[in-house]
Amino acid sequence: MAFSFLLIGLINIDVISKIILQRGTETENYFRESIRISLSFFLFSLIFLFFNRIGNFIIHKYDNLAVNLYLIILLIVSLLQYLLFVSHTAFEWTTTQDIPLLLRMLDPDYLKNDFYTNAAINAPRHGFRWLISVPIILGLDWYKAIYLCKVIVYIIYKPLMFLAMYTVVNGWRPLKGAQKESVKFILFIFVTFELFHLQGGSNLAGWGPVYANVFSPMDLSLIISLFYLILINLKSIKCQIISVIFLAFSTFIHPVMGMGMFVVKNIFTLPLLNTKLYLAKEIAPFIVGVLLPILLMKINYQVTNILNANEFVEYVIVNRHPHHYLMSSVLGARFVWWMIVLILPLIAAIIMKNRSLIILSFSVIISFIFPVFLQYFGTEIMPQKIIAELGPSRFTCFTSLIWVLEIIILATVSHNENIISSDTSNVYNYENSV
Repeated sequence: MAFSFLLIGLINIDVISKIILQRGTETENYFRESIRISLSFFLFSLIFLFFNRIGNFIIHKYDNLAVNLYLIILLIVSLLQYLLFVSHTAFEWTTTQDIPLLLRMLDPDYLKNDFYTNAAINAPRHGFRWLISVPIILGLDWYKAIYLCKVIVYIIYKPLMFLAMYTVVNGWRPLKGAQKESVKFILFIFVTFELFHLQGGSNLAGWGPVYANVFSPMDLSLIISLFYLILINLKSIKCQIISVIFLAFSTFIHPVMGMGMFVVKNIFTLPLLNTKLYLAKEIAPFIVGVLLPILLMKINYQVTNILNANEFVEYVIVNRHPHHYLMSSVLGARFVWWMIVLILPLIAAIIMKNRSLIILSFSVIISFIFPVFLQYFGTEIMPQKIIAELGPSRFTCFTSLIWVLEIIILATVSHNENIISSDTSNVYNYENSV
């Protein structure tokens, strides 16, 4: 609860700073707006009450007092970054395309003769617009609603990413003592200094690292999918059921992000479980969290695309987005470098003769190569419209995130095995001496 009220106070710093700079009736208007934002955000804080329960569950299960401390520090860091370096406006290149559609959703008569609004109103972005409309229903105008959502997404991203990464590592093998504190500190540094950018920009395979630095359907979907990743790794039946709901919302807002986070989760859990039983258990989450939202989007997406595969590739990929989707144009030395970087953990796992680590490292390599190959094959060798529409190469945005988690897991497992080996050697020497 305290975490939620802290967020309410922090969010209003931006509004309060404007109050100080205003006079007369404008001050009163800003004061009223601050109250309205606070009341609206109080309802949003119900989500964080749930989030706080998750944090308490983690503290109880893993004895992690420092987890909440790291979360608060990351929250403050995110807020300071927002106040100092981020534009304080709802108008972003990612939001301007959705503003007319949002207003049309609120008022069916808005811009009835506008070509763009009429053409884009049936675009598959309903989930994004519906979520933005929540604070509007609570009393904010559309501009304040978008701005509020932007602030929330920006400042909770780092705490959520830290918690998600920590639960993934701890879910692989429970951490203890100094090893636990070391992992938390490494993840804290990684998230604080945004080392996701180690993978470089879009010159890796057309996409930069997964990072919520603007307000868009992809970023909002990322935030929701992080809740999924946190809950699914807590091993509680109730948490896992709720996690599938978050996954479904994430997929409905941005299918690639939802599917991508589902794959990320499975990369790190598949090596630890019985394959046949595990695959059977994943069928229901896949249907509910991935397939069903995509099916609903298809039903709502009534626009008929008359372009064939070759025309779609030519107009959308070659002419409009070659920097994202045309693999022959974007692949280069950085892709080769990352191939080498991803192979090194596999070599280490083979030397350690650890079957789970070998499966993990091999899965990471496949998750990096296969989407790029599929993108290249489905757009430049044998054009397939469904592949061109999905853009599987976008999964490479997870590369640095997956690699860091893999390296930490590899290091912790190696450290534990060295301790066991050392203890065994000491016992053996003691018995011989006796």
